[in-house]
Amino acid sequence: MLSIQPKTSFSQAQLSIRLEMWVDSIIYPPSNEFIQTVLPSMELIDYINLCRCKDYRYSSLITIFRRSCLHLDLFSDRRQPTIHQLDQLSQHIAQQGNTHKNFLCQKHSTLKYEAKQRLTELSQLTMRILDHYARVLVIRVDLGYIGGAQSTVTIDQVCAHLAALRYKKSTRKGVFANIKGYAWCIEQGVDKGYHIHLACFYAGYQHQNDWFIANSIGQMWLEIVGEGGMFYSCNTPAVKKNYLDQGLLGVGMIHRDNPVEVQNAIQAVSYLAGPLKTPQALRIRPKGSRTFGTGQF
Repeated sequence: MLSIQPKTSFSQAQLSIRLEMWVDSIIYPPSNEFIQTVLPSMELIDYINLCRCKDYRYSSLITIFRRSCLHLDLFSDRRQPTIHQLDQLSQHIAQQGNTHKNFLCQKHSTLKYEAKQRLTELSQLTMRILDHYARVLVIRVDLGYIGGAQSTVTIDQVCAHLAALRYKKSTRKGVFANIKGYAWCIEQGVDKGYHIHLACFYAGYQHQNDWFIANSIGQMWLEIVGEGGMFYSCNTPAVKKNYLDQGLLGVGMIHRDNPVEVQNAIQAVSYLAGPLKTPQALRIRPKGSRTFGTGQF
C-alpha cells in the first residue's frame, strides 16, 4: 500500500518535472520500483494545486494528470487526498495513457520537430547577420535565479521578468542601442529550475568589447529580478579560452571569412534550441505566452 509523506518543498519547476516523470512511469512502467520509491516522497496535493489553473498550457503528460483529477473531482477539495483516491488516480492515468498513446507519441514528435525548426531559424538568423557585416560580435548570456529564489519563482514571474528585459531591448537604448539581432528561449531543468538563454548580435565595426556587453545585460537582469537573480556570461575571457582550447569558440568577434568561426557561432547560438534539449521544454506556462523568439534590426 502506498503512503503519502508530509508536504514537499519543491519549486514549481521541479514539481512539474517530477509530476511528469511520475505520470510517465505509470503509462510506460519499467517496473513498480519507481512508483514505490519516488511517489511517497511527494505530496499529491502539491501536484493537484500545480494544475488547478485553467489559464495555463500544460505538457501532454501533465494534461492527462489534470484530466484525471477533473474526472475524480480532486480539484474541489484542498485537503490531502486519501490513499484510495491516489490509487484511483493512478488507475485512471493508466487508462488515459493507454487510450491516448498515439496522441502522446505525436506530441513528442511535434516537440522534436519544433526544436529542429528552431535550430534552422537560429542558423538562418546567424547567417543573415553575417551576410550584412564582415565582423559580428556574438553575445551569449544565461539568465536565471539563485537557489533561494529558484525555489519560489513561478513561470508567471519568469515571463514578467523576461517581458521587462525585452521591453528594454525594444527601446534600443544603452547596451541595446546598436543591437542587430537577438534570440531567446525559456527552459526549465531539475537543478537550474526556470532559466533563459539569450543571444545578441552586434556589428563588429561598432562594438568590440563583448565581455562588457554581456556583463551589462546580466546586470540589467539583476536589476529587474532583484536579489534572487543570477546570470552566466559565455563571453568572459576564461570561458572563451575554454571554448578556444576545444576549437569551439563561437562567441565574441566572429569573422565572416573564417568558416570555422562561422560554424562555431552557429553552434553557439543554436544551443538555444537544439533537438537534444526537448527534455528542458516548459511543462507549464501561461496561455498565449511564448517560450522562444528571434528578431533582427
